[in-house]
Order: sequence, then C-alpha cells, then structure tokens
Amino acid sequence: MTTIPSAAAASAASYHPDRGAVLAEAQARHAPPVPANRDVALIASVGGSQTVERALLAELAAMHRLQPPGAEQRQATLDTADWSLSWERHTEFSRYSLVRRASAARPEHVFDPLPKEWADRLPGQWLVLALVRCRPAGDGSDRPTPDASGDSVAMSNINDGMAIAWSGFRAEPTGEVLFEVRDEGLPDPRRGRLVRRLLDIETYRLMALLAFPVARRAWPKIDAIDRELGALLDNLSRQREEERDDEASLTDLTKLAGELETLRAEVAYRFGAARAYYALVRQRLEDLREAREDGFQRFGPYLLRRLAPAMDTCETANRRIEELGERVSRAGDLLRTRVDIALEKQNRSLLQSMDRRATMQLRLQQAVEGLSVVAISYYLTGLVRYLLEALDSVGVLPVDPKIATGFVMPVLIVLIVVGLRRIRKALDDRLDG
Repeated sequence: MTTIPSAAAASAASYHPDRGAVLAEAQARHAPPVPANRDVALIASVGGSQTVERALLAELAAMHRLQPPGAEQRQATLDTADWSLSWERHTEFSRYSLVRRASAARPEHVFDPLPKEWADRLPGQWLVLALVRCRPAGDGSDRPTPDASGDSVAMSNINDGMAIAWSGFRAEPTGEVLFEVRDEGLPDPRRGRLVRRLLDIETYRLMALLAFPVARRAWPKIDAIDRELGALLDNLSRQREEERDDEASLTDLTKLAGELETLRAEVAYRFGAARAYYALVRQRLEDLREAREDGFQRFGPYLLRRLAPAMDTCETANRRIEELGERVSRAGDLLRTRVDIALEKQNRSLLQSMDRRATMQLRLQQAVEGLSVVAISYYLTGLVRYLLEALDSVGVLPVDPKIATGFVMPVLIVLIVVGLRRIRKALDDRLDG
C-alpha cells in the first residue's frame, strides 16, 4: 500500500535551499513610510565589515531594548518613539537611513539624536552623506529663486504637483548633501517612496562616479601601452629581413600584453559597476516623473549633464583598453606568422641540404660499388688463376692458364655486377616494405 505524505511534509521536502534568501532579497529594498515633517539622514560606507556593523547595531539595540539583527540578515530596522534607523548591506557598500523628527535648529551631526561616539565608529569609508528635509508646503521656509540660485540648484515638480523638491547636490559645511521636499499632503507611503528615490539617486550617483578617478589614473598607462605598441609595430614594419629579431619582439609584445591584462583586471570591475549604477540613477530619475519648475532645471537634466561626461570618460577608457587588447592580439598573430614563415624557410633549407647530402651519398655509394666490383673481380680472378695453374701443372688443362684466365675474368665481372644489383634490390624492397 502506497503511503501519501502529508501536505506539510511534502511542502517542506520540496523547499529550495535558497528560498529564504530569495524571499528576503525580494523584500530588501522596500521604502518605509515617512511621516510629514521629518528629516531623513543617510550614510553610505564602503569597505566596512558586516560583523562589525551587526555588532554596532546590536549595541545600539541593547541601549534601547530592541531586537538586534540576526547573524545572516542583510537588512534590519530599529524603531523608537523618536527615530527609526534602517541598515542595508549591499554588494560593496552599506547604507544607514535615519528618520527623525524635524528640528528647527541644525543638528550637531548628521545622525543626531544617535550618540555621536556610536556614529563615529561606523566601519568603512563614508562616501555618501545626505539629508532629506520633508516639510509641508506652507511652512514658511525659504524657497530658492531662479535669480539668486542661477545654475547651482535643480528643482522639480514631482508626483503631479503633490511635491516640490530641490537640491544643489553639493556638500554643506557639515558634510551632507541637502535635499528639500515641500509637499501638499502626500500620503506617508508616497512620501517614503519619494525620499527613497532621492537617496537612491545620491547613493548610486556617487557609486557610479567612483569609476572616474580609476579612469583618470588608468589613462596615462593606456597612453604608455599605446605608444609602446605603436613603436613595436612600426619597428616590425620597417625591419629588413636580415635585421629581424622576432624572439626579442615577441618578448616585448608579451610584456605589453601582461601589462594590459593587469590594467584590465584593475578597472574591469569598477567600470562594470559604474555602468550598473549609472543605469540605476537613470531609472530612479525616470521614476520621479518630474515636471519642470519655471526658472530651474529638473533633476534629470541637471544630474545627467554632469554625470554623463564622467561615464563617457570611463567608457572611452574601457573601449581603448579593449581595442589595445585586439591590437596586441593582431600583433601576436603577425609575429607568429613571421616566425612560422621563418621556420618554413629553415625547414626548406634543411630539406634541400639533406637532399644534397643524399645525392652525394648515392654517388659515393655508386662509386664504392664500382670499386667493390673491381676489388672482388681482382680477388676472384686471382683465385681462378691459381686453380687453372694447378690444373695445368697436373696436365689436365688443355690451354695456357693465362689465356684461360683472360676468358674467365669478364664472366666473373658480369656475375659480380648482377649479384650486387640483386642484393641492393633486395635491400631496397625490404626498406620499402
């Protein structure tokens, strides 16, 4: 009788081992609601240790009797009556977002009201510091004017006129980049999504721009490799055949190829990440659905006009590296072709030399065969003459021994020649077989 497993057992048995991680990742980038009249501060750090980050969050949670993040969590939120801190661990950076009540006075530090000594211990190198100030539209705060701001501030009408946001995308004296948001009663979830998009734009903008210093440092190396490769190819084209040293040229080319591969390894990840971050910036700008405010540039044109040239520089550097790789490959093919041709010439000369030697050996062999016929005929004729003289001594030979020897000698020579030819033919047949 076949036993049918229970539904719970069948379900548990069929779970994929990564199902939990996939579900957690699907919920990782949510935008929590942001109430009206709040400030949202952000710190994004690069190169920090997850272990240290979780330990610091556990320490802060213990201060306020909150649940610390688990050992495998990549995001966590700590909520109190006065503030809410969210932590997200990304592939190469960590983000800390703090939502706090609005304050008329400028806070002492970007993560106030958290303890400053705690915030100063956050691991890694801080790359992004941003502050989004959400205020009602009629709070009486100053709004920039086109004449006073010039080209230094971008402003957009967002969510079909439900909010106005502006920023200069420059660090304030306290270090953070400031975003101002004035809304006409946005619901908390929509305000949260708007704040999330603004902070994403700032984060991914700076993460994309990390590739620009890499491209600038790589440019002199690219130029140097380009010059060396050009000089090497020019030298190859100008060398006369008797002056060629393909082995030395191949050594130089191998050195250039090694330098180029090292450079490619140094920049490949950063350039690839920059393309991904740049695409995210463009996507977040599209998600804003921004409209133009009279006298101001929208966020999209304002940022892309400054970001696109840096990204183009990175793409140009990457393209030059790839083109240099192709040129080095073609130069290697050219050198290998030249080496193959030189080897073919050497092999042809060697075969011609071997052919000449074989011809000389054949002629020498034929000469030796002729001498062998003479020598063998001489010795056999001597033996026959001794035999004939013996027969003449006993009176058996009817003719003079000298005359008989003269008649026998041609016959012996013919027999010897025929015998040697048969022996040589037999040896040739064995070698051919």
